[in-house]
Amino acid sequence: MFTVDPNYAQTIGMPVKSCIMGFYYSYLLLVVGIQAVGTVLTNALLVILWQPEALTDRLGIMIALSCIFRGIIRYRGIYLSYYFGSASGASIVMLRL
Repeated sequence: MFTVDPNYAQTIGMPVKSCIMGFYYSYLLLVVGIQAVGTVLTNALLVILWQPEALTDRLGIMIALSCIFRGIIRYRGIYLSYYFGSASGASIVMLRL
């Protein structure tokens, strides 16, 4: 809503500046992710769905849980790839499945 008509979105009470900053933050994470782990892994992390809605029905908690679990999976994937000598991207994607 706020990307199409920010004035109307602000009128109905949406936090337009916060939403725009959230988009900029996600773009920044995408660019940093591509530079850090590569295009294939970033696409795999974006495409493979993980469904945290099984744990809660509130959007804010769902996003927080998704970020926490994804961070844990990335850390474990890099840890496993270090100790088993495998590719870090493949280890992270395999843990996501």
